[in-house]
Amino acid sequence: MPRYLFVCSANICRSPMAEYFARSLVAGADFSSAGTMTAGSRPPSMGAVAVMAEVGIDLTGHRSRDLWSLDLADAVVYALHGEHLAQLRSLRPDATAMLLDPEGRSIADPYGADLDAYRRARDQIHAAVQARRVEWEGTQASSRSATSP
Repeated sequence: MPRYLFVCSANICRSPMAEYFARSLVAGADFSSAGTMTAGSRPPSMGAVAVMAEVGIDLTGHRSRDLWSLDLADAVVYALHGEHLAQLRSLRPDATAMLLDPEGRSIADPYGADLDAYRRARDQIHAAVQARRVEWEGTQASSRSATSP
């Protein structure tokens, strides 16, 4: 069964939102997130926590992780921005990586902006996760049928 990894810069705004949305929609899949510029284990930004709480999702247990220390061999990596995708392809050309948004749009970093910017990012991430949901559920169903007697 594949692992799904969401990647942004610091792993405190966009990628945790994607991870937690995905977890809420597809049970049993292995979702996680990491950052390309993460420094230590940090909690999510207050803006991300606030706007996710508005839709009933609690991010407070999240802690940031560094992408470059992870084994990506069996992961499907979803970048939140084209810059992250370019970094991945440059530094880990063997990784399976694509933008989270199936239409190929980057999602702007709301860090340091007002809550409206966080809401825009949240809503774009939610739409992208919803669009990818069918792929993840299909993989889950294939994995279950492959292991059934």
